[in-house]
Amino acid sequence: MQRHKLIINQRFVIDEDLHTLKDVQTGTTTRLELRLVLLIVLLAKQKNEVVSRAQLINDIWGNYGGAEEGLNQAISALRKLMGDTDKKIIETVPKKGYLLNAIVNEGFKPRKSILRYVVLIMVLMFLGLIILMMPNKSQDKPLLEPSSGEVDTTYQKKELDSIRKRNSTGSEKTL
Repeated sequence: MQRHKLIINQRFVIDEDLHTLKDVQTGTTTRLELRLVLLIVLLAKQKNEVVSRAQLINDIWGNYGGAEEGLNQAISALRKLMGDTDKKIIETVPKKGYLLNAIVNEGFKPRKSILRYVVLIMVLMFLGLIILMMPNKSQDKPLLEPSSGEVDTTYQKKELDSIRKRNSTGSEKTL
């Protein structure tokens, strides 16, 4: 299934198929009622143009009896979700309808998520480079050397003492 997404002001992602509104800035995702999705999509597709109340009621509510109040509540809910307290994103045009003042993109992924992947890849590459540049201490040590770093000479001393003892007892041969 192909996902249809609209991005409003590079902050809000509307997913028509999942009926969700995601605020990229806060990371919150809200599931929307179908009529709210239809309303925001209709306004987004006619951005910067006044969409009449009559058209919205007809297209979304199908001239349902309580459509006037339903439209008012839907606009209010969308404004709340989008933090539009000053009513500048979804503007009311008295006696005409509503106007979406926004930059709308289709199928655009927010730059923030792309930037995260780029930074992650760069950090991993940097760590890999550091690991490659670290000296490998196991290649610098002789194979028979103890791991403590000091050579154990106890056996050699005992052997030398034994040879000296034999030589001092008179068993020396002169050539």
